[in-house]
Amino acid sequence: TRRSSDLDHDEEVWFCRFSPDGLKLASGGKDKHVNIFDFDPETLQLKFARSLERHNQDYQGVAFFAWSPDSSKLAVCGPEDCDEVYVWNVDSGALEFKISHSSEDSLTTVAWSPDGRKIACGGIRGQFYQCDSKGTVLDHKEGVRVQALAYRKDNRSILAADTHHRDRKSV
Repeated sequence: TRRSSDLDHDEEVWFCRFSPDGLKLASGGKDKHVNIFDFDPETLQLKFARSLERHNQDYQGVAFFAWSPDSSKLAVCGPEDCDEVYVWNVDSGALEFKISHSSEDSLTTVAWSPDGRKIACGGIRGQFYQCDSKGTVLDHKEGVRVQALAYRKDNRSILAADTHHRDRKSV
């Protein structure tokens, strides 16, 4: 477990993003940690809150993550060889669940629906899943090499950018 005074990562930082409410900043990278900072919009200062550590030692780092719309959860992906998405409760630091379907998957991108009830994830090996907010796979497609995902405001349609320079729509 990391000490609360450990503000910096031990390795390269690969990704960072503010929460939708603008009051938290998360950063992650090669050291397999996601650091959460509280942000004070008046002083523009960051204060270290906690570190979310990976439980899987084979994991290759933190390459991407997405905040839930209410800023309470973080869905975390690794680089190409990662076959799981970890969903954390940011306030408690607890791992709530993992999204995992096959050990052959590459789940490198993730998005929350605007209402927070669904999560979409995918990767460049051709996996694409839509799950409920507890991680249960509701729908999956194979052969869609996903680079990035985004839900539309209707909470049903998902846009996926693929490796063939196309945008795909899934409902």
